Amino acid sequence: MTVPFVRDLVNTKRTPSVPHRNPLLEQEELGPKRKSFDTDGFAHELTFSCYRRQRFFDEAWIRDVFLDCLRVARKRHRFLVWAYVVMPEHVHLLVAPQRCNVRGILRSIKQPTSQRVIAQLKRARSPLLHRMESRARRGNSPYSFWQVGGGYDRNLFSSKAIWAAIEYIHQNPVRRGLVDQAEDWPWSSCRSYWELPSSEMEGDRCDVWMP
Repeated sequence: MTVPFVRDLVNTKRTPSVPHRNPLLEQEELGPKRKSFDTDGFAHELTFSCYRRQRFFDEAWIRDVFLDCLRVARKRHRFLVWAYVVMPEHVHLLVAPQRCNVRGILRSIKQPTSQRVIAQLKRARSPLLHRMESRARRGNSPYSFWQVGGGYDRNLFSSKAIWAAIEYIHQNPVRRGLVDQAEDWPWSSCRSYWELPSSEMEGDRCDVWMP
């Protein structure tokens, strides 16, 4: 599936992301400026964190719940997941929607993840549930799985920015010292770019020209 907004950038030959950082690229394309427009025609780089940046994703079953919700949302909203990484306390996604509905996409990922995790913790009477208690929480549940707020959302306007974001996302576990090579982190789309088997969710390999 090719999304309309990259029609002129697409190459039939797919090239794996290079497993080396480019600090200048990162500084230029992934700097502090936030450019986000909820309109058709752009890929979106998304970041969102666990409540108070706690390491909820250290639990393997919670990672599995999140990835299952991501699969369901991808199918429902028909967007491509060009890159993802699940870190201990946050998630990075690079998505390419056919029709822009970033709020709907995020809601379809985050809400069921939170509901399923909290429900399971309640059934198990897990002490982890107490770490999700939120005094500021309104509504039926006093618990928060996700950090309050929409997180980080940035439009990507060029192939250079797209590939810089893919590289940045895949290198997160390496920068944190969790693995030596990006492809060694199972909860990432990196292995999809090297056509390596993955026991977790496969990403959609980006077919935009690499600059």
